[in-house]
Amino acid sequence: MWFDLERFADAKVLVPSSEDWDRMRVLLAIVERMPQGSKPAALMREWKAAFASNERERRAVLETLCIAGVTPAAERPSFREVFIQPDEREMPNVRRIDRGYPTAWWRGGSGVSKAAIVQYFPTLA
Repeated sequence: MWFDLERFADAKVLVPSSEDWDRMRVLLAIVERMPQGSKPAALMREWKAAFASNERERRAVLETLCIAGVTPAAERPSFREVFIQPDEREMPNVRRIDRGYPTAWWRGGSGVSKAAIVQYFPTLA
């Protein structure tokens, strides 16, 4: 882990281009218009046409946005609000879960958190 942290500390800081910001606006707009109750797989299918990526990349974007609280998960706190200990992370009672907390709880209709947008992406606010 130390090796990874050192590499991260030495990495060049990337500045998003106007195209990057436009792409993020499109992704968030898609989140906003997802039908009530739709699941993460449906969102990632919609995102497929919005930016060049594979399924793992789209999944990583969704996981990151949910963890940060940008795309809130139905009635579950994000790590932006509070740290939830691993043994306190309630997971849905379904046969198969292939997403972490809180992404496993994400459903369409929750929109995006304006406060998280202001905090993390002030350019988009």
